[in-house]
Amino acid sequence: ENVMSQVDESHQTPGRFATERFAAELASHTIVCCANKNIFKPEYNDLITKDIVATARMIHSYVWNANKIFVGVDEGKLQERRKLQGKAKTLCDELRQQLQIAQKVFHFKAQKLKAWEEKIEKVEKCIDSWKEGDRKMYLESLQKAEAKDKTGL
Repeated sequence: ENVMSQVDESHQTPGRFATERFAAELASHTIVCCANKNIFKPEYNDLITKDIVATARMIHSYVWNANKIFVGVDEGKLQERRKLQGKAKTLCDELRQQLQIAQKVFHFKAQKLKAWEEKIEKVEKCIDSWKEGDRKMYLESLQKAEAKDKTGL
């Protein structure tokens, strides 16, 4: 079971675990929607549907891999994590663009597109919060390391 499902969401700061959970929800929602052959016609699979699913899966993959990086006081690790977070955000925008095209091609309801875009926005906001949390933790870790060096403890 997902550890985050055991945490009261009202007390949870959107961070790396929430971001991964929302990215997984976005990917699974995308897969389920795109599997609906009544809306996403099979003859368009190679033209757009597979790309939509691949983009959503890659968003999750970048978030997942960024989440595995322990930063501590290593600026290189922080930059590595930031790069993956940035790629995930770029793909969020790409997914949004793909869905707008898909909505025109498949004529699904604007409400469906809006709900999908809200899921994308949730992931983007979580990535932003996560990056800010990383920045604060990195600076705090640096300060603690510097204080430890000064005191020799």
